[in-house]
Amino acid sequence: MDWTLRVGWLLVDHSGMLVIGHISDTHLDGGPRALGRTRRVMAYLRGLPLDAILVTGDIADHGAPDEYEQAGVELTADVPVLVLPGNHDDRATFRKVLLGQEGAAPINQARLIGGVLFALCDSS
Repeated sequence: MDWTLRVGWLLVDHSGMLVIGHISDTHLDGGPRALGRTRRVMAYLRGLPLDAILVTGDIADHGAPDEYEQAGVELTADVPVLVLPGNHDDRATFRKVLLGQEGAAPINQARLIGGVLFALCDSS
């Protein structure tokens, strides 16, 4: 992906680089505050020429199924979205709702994007 990004007064050429967006601690809880913040940040990230978006920790505030269902709707983009749980997340519910899998073991994954291997390690 060839593009140039203006960051304040600095003009950065990212030709040939892998560019990652990052969001953390969405704490989705079914309320308007966390939902609004998540939507604003994801809209901003979707507008950038990214190769992937990394979402780290505390996706849900209470680990409830409806919080992960909301995350599944909001944490989407035209590029891969890599999601890891945090200490507010419930592994079994995270795994079932977001990954369609059963179990409560650590959610460790490996994803290859643009020739770069992402080792997603669950430290919750």
